[in-house]
Amino acid sequence: MVQPGVPDGVPDDFDCAMRKFAWEYGQRLRPDRGTFRTLFEALQLQACDLSTPAEMDVWAPPALPTPTAGKLVFVAPGGSDGAAGTKDAPLATIAAAVRATAGANPATVLLRAGTHEIASTVELGPANSGLTIQNYAGEAAVVTGAKALSVPQAAWKVHKQGDKWDVAPDQNSVFGAAKLKADTAFIKYVGDFDSAAECAAAATADAAKKGPYLSFSWQGVNPDVKGFQRGCYGQTDDVWAPHAQAGVVSGYLVRQNTWVADVSAAGLTEMPGLRVDGRRAIRAKYPNGDPEQSGHYLTGANAGMGGGDYIKGWVPLSAGTQWVKPARKPDSEEVVIVAADWPGVEWPMTEAGGGGAEHWTGEGDWGEFHIGVGGYCNDLSPPSGYWCAMAPPRGQCWDKAKNEGSGCVQTHMSPDGMVLARAANWSDPTTGVVQSWRGGGRWFTQQWLVESFDAASNTLSFDNTTGHQGGEGGTTSGQWWIENIKEECDSANEFFFDAKEQLLYFNPNSTDAGPTGQERWAVPLTRVLFDLQGTADKPATDIAIKGVTLRDARYTYMDAHGMPSGGDWALQRSAAIVMEGVERIELSDSLMTRVDGNGVGINGYARNVTVKHNEFSWIGDSAMFAWGHTSTCLNANCTKKTPYTVGPDGRGGQQPWGTVIANNLVRELGIWQKQSSMWFQAVTAQTQLVDNVHFNGPRAGVNFNDGFAGGDTMKGNLIANCVRESGDHGPFNSWDRVPYITDIGSTPGKPTIIPALRDISQNFIISTYSSQEAIDTDDGSAYYNTHDNFFVYAANGLKSDFGGHDNYHNDNLYGYVNNCWGGGNSNQFINNTCVANSDTGGFQSDCKKSPLMTVSGNKIYNKQGKISDKFCDTTNVVVGKNPPADTIVAMAKVVLGVK
Repeated sequence: MVQPGVPDGVPDDFDCAMRKFAWEYGQRLRPDRGTFRTLFEALQLQACDLSTPAEMDVWAPPALPTPTAGKLVFVAPGGSDGAAGTKDAPLATIAAAVRATAGANPATVLLRAGTHEIASTVELGPANSGLTIQNYAGEAAVVTGAKALSVPQAAWKVHKQGDKWDVAPDQNSVFGAAKLKADTAFIKYVGDFDSAAECAAAATADAAKKGPYLSFSWQGVNPDVKGFQRGCYGQTDDVWAPHAQAGVVSGYLVRQNTWVADVSAAGLTEMPGLRVDGRRAIRAKYPNGDPEQSGHYLTGANAGMGGGDYIKGWVPLSAGTQWVKPARKPDSEEVVIVAADWPGVEWPMTEAGGGGAEHWTGEGDWGEFHIGVGGYCNDLSPPSGYWCAMAPPRGQCWDKAKNEGSGCVQTHMSPDGMVLARAANWSDPTTGVVQSWRGGGRWFTQQWLVESFDAASNTLSFDNTTGHQGGEGGTTSGQWWIENIKEECDSANEFFFDAKEQLLYFNPNSTDAGPTGQERWAVPLTRVLFDLQGTADKPATDIAIKGVTLRDARYTYMDAHGMPSGGDWALQRSAAIVMEGVERIELSDSLMTRVDGNGVGINGYARNVTVKHNEFSWIGDSAMFAWGHTSTCLNANCTKKTPYTVGPDGRGGQQPWGTVIANNLVRELGIWQKQSSMWFQAVTAQTQLVDNVHFNGPRAGVNFNDGFAGGDTMKGNLIANCVRESGDHGPFNSWDRVPYITDIGSTPGKPTIIPALRDISQNFIISTYSSQEAIDTDDGSAYYNTHDNFFVYAANGLKSDFGGHDNYHNDNLYGYVNNCWGGGNSNQFINNTCVANSDTGGFQSDCKKSPLMTVSGNKIYNKQGKISDKFCDTTNVVVGKNPPADTIVAMAKVVLGVK
């Protein structure tokens, strides 16, 4: 397998048997996908001697019945908004059809085959209650936020062509991989030379012998290269992730074939994206590499905290990038609320079983509500949140005198710039956008607009109102790339739009041929395709979108972000379909693909929204999210207030409740924002996540940002290939750092900060790559009932840290985890079967467990079938050596209820 992300020590026969079962399980959940080739390939089952299915599973528009009741309006490309809206005389736009059906309940807009451009957001409100928008009779209706662009072949002219070496001084592209004066599989010794120019020429001349070479590295005369001095090495694969090393010179081969066309007739002022024949083109970037393939470029990451680095597409940490520290800003206002501010609310200030004063905040159901307002968060909307505080309780290490942290998470901020000598070669660096992982851990990505370039210091300065896409801050950053630079339009499928010249530069996937004139060009411009807006008093109700393809909403990562609650996320409240003030909304049987922001966004008051049986693929950020509001009051009589609806009291009901996310296929997401998920929720309650299939994401598949109210269900899902690019995470992740008051919590009708139990059952989760555990109940998470699941791999089974408690793991099967359970106040680990990836361990002694924790009735297997520590509860036993692969799969079928 190629980069499978499997922990060391796992038998190949188990890995293959488990993956085959996962493929079969996915087919049970989505029988409409046939042999489910996309899942087969994601699981890399061809490496297990299984034949790849002949046909690719693709979404097909359903043949939905045409309603016979209510008002019917037809829309077709090529129609007329002055027409009658009948089948024979259709309207031209969806917006006109929405206006024509306003006030009619029920009503149906029937979309005929073809592409329906959304030039501006389609607004749906209470007057549209009872409206369904669907495809007609199985036809392929495509709704797009992209504007078609006509560029005939005659418009294209050659801009630059030819091969050249792009040279990087003081960078070693074969560091740690070359063999002294010898060849490896991909790195060939060319000879010893006195200069980089001679090495480059020799690599060119040697191309027909050992090459062709895609990069070279001349080792220079620096004694640090230890015997490699003057050595010249050529590399035959396309790895380009150089290591900073003085005196060494490396270069990669640029096969430029850039053409240019005047597109002024289109009247564009920007080109935030480009589609060529329906697929994303790449905004000219350095280093080269397709952002859609970013997950394939990270190597060396498997279960644990998240190691490895990129071999292409990103400037790696080893390049030694210098970042400009953020300028000092005014302090935020610290808001600290405790139980005494809310008499009559069940709000424990101490933890059952002891503890409280020595802990750092209130998790789950105890302690303080702590946020910051303003300060470094003034560019957020609203300017408040947990990480906005100058001293967020989660391990703040802020040093005011030095204006920096000392290695810990810190107040929301990001670098103000970076040193980049390469920028001196660019005609206009201010067109650039820098995309980078957060420094100190790959947790989220930030994006900055370049404001200026100082040639004397080679410093790019960022627009300091950007870079706000994550929660906690840092004064440096991590791996990065820069895009939207004209001179970097030098690789296949890259483009650059010069808004001043009104010229489009494009590099076809060819060494000399230009565009043919047959391409379908389109520019994503519309952020939101459908906006459903009402109020709690007057909601938009019973609106459905069915059987259509939704695509090409423009990116929104530079739009205003806010901090949803006490987790690590920052988020924009926009999506291709966004809603607030709604009841009984449905998105079903549809395909959402290549939207550059979020897919579906549910904000504020929302009841019983259903998203079912859709496919989400190649999504820029998250597939789906829900994010509620609370109130402005900070105490019971509201004598303490904040201007923003971010206080602890959630009893006003301005949140999504009862959302159903069922039978969806979600794959290939997080193209731009790596802190992304299949499903994310904050200040949201009673969600049902049922029978979904998700694979191939950079971070958690499911993320709960807080412990608001509870009552959520996650059942029957297949989740695989998460945490592919990030670290310190799991396929499911939660936080609970700030408490919220509701009357739908543990005791309905009673004001409390104690949430109702969340139920996680019969899920099949494969924790490959940098997954610490399948269920990462992080930072104070509490009241999770996790039972009857099959959890494969990861470092831990039960995790409960930083004040977490009341997390129950019962009757689960764990396959090859390092450690079956960890501690936590009032936790349970009962009647589980754990196959340990260790010789004699895989468990902690139950003799020194956390206060009020129960560890009982568990069966442990390990490689030698021996016990490395004693059990005080003798119902816990080491049964023997790890069972054969087919026996473990058989046990998994019992747990998951598969017959």
